[in-house]
Amino acid sequence: MKITPYLFGLLIAFALGGLAPTLPFVVLAQSGSTDYIHACVKDSNGSIRIEAPGVACANNESALDWARNAGAGPQAPFYCPQCLINEKGGDRLVGKDLTNAMLYEAALAGADLHGANFSRAVLERADLSNTNLASTVFSNAILTNANLTDAAASSAVFLESDLQEAWALNADFSGADFTGANLSSAMLQGASFDGAILTDFVWQHTVCPDNTNSDDNGGTCVGHLMP
Repeated sequence: MKITPYLFGLLIAFALGGLAPTLPFVVLAQSGSTDYIHACVKDSNGSIRIEAPGVACANNESALDWARNAGAGPQAPFYCPQCLINEKGGDRLVGKDLTNAMLYEAALAGADLHGANFSRAVLERADLSNTNLASTVFSNAILTNANLTDAAASSAVFLESDLQEAWALNADFSGADFTGANLSSAMLQGASFDGAILTDFVWQHTVCPDNTNSDDNGGTCVGHLMP
């Protein structure tokens, strides 16, 4: 089976929302799940070979996975672990619905993701540094060990999200909603929380914006939110 570079480009565009609003079908990734068809595409000529789930592609190939239940439409989640959306996606994820997306260890640094919906998404160890996350929704998302350094996340929603051990140095969380969120052991030096909602917020071993530790502040960073 052979795919032309042009058609391969269309598949990439389709995966990143250029041809569909919900991104459910084709993704650049390397899935180990049998719910996805795994292929390796040769960079030089676009030739494609189907491989068993989890098989690594060669250095001169790109991984391409797509859901077996592609006909399910919006029900099929966006699956792109370890992918490079920042380089291949541009601003195509702005405002997209990425509910339940699997994006652990994804490289999203510098991407424009404002207004996107990552509710219940898995972004464990994802690189979100220098991203535009204004008004982005992360309700019930898993962001453990994620890197949000220098992220612009004003008015973002982190309702009951898991941000344990996240790095958010110098991030802008002004006006963001952290109701019920867990930032235990998170690194928040220099971050701005001006006007943020911190109801039922979990502080434990958290390094506060002023570089103090929540454990030394009575179990909270309240009063220590100014860099």
